[in-house]
Amino acid sequence: VLESGIMGAYGFNRIGVAMHPDGNVNDPQHELTLRRKLKWSRDSGGMYLLSQPCFDASVVNRSLETAFAEGAREVWTGVVGPSSAKRLLRFARICGIETNLKMLRTHGFKLTSLASTASPVHLIDTVENS
Repeated sequence: VLESGIMGAYGFNRIGVAMHPDGNVNDPQHELTLRRKLKWSRDSGGMYLLSQPCFDASVVNRSLETAFAEGAREVWTGVVGPSSAKRLLRFARICGIETNLKMLRTHGFKLTSLASTASPVHLIDTVENS
């Protein structure tokens, strides 16, 4: 769609496109796809990236470094707000985020304590200070 010229033909001069820090199960070549999006962005100047939510700050930081190194000018990072661990698992399953169980283990959640609440503060602080 981006390379077809249809966006400009209909007067769109700015568009947000997805970035998948954890990869995209529906696109085995997600890194190549991101590079193609960024090339279009450099050529048109009217694109920003919006990342899929990610729970691992190191993955977010790597994806931001790659995006900016490849010419991204604006990236909005997806962050899930405070939520119970049970809801985070459900959200991750629906969205296809592969790191859901790893994230829960990393942040000290036990599947037996699904009533506890998770906060994005650690993720935000870690990304912000990198």
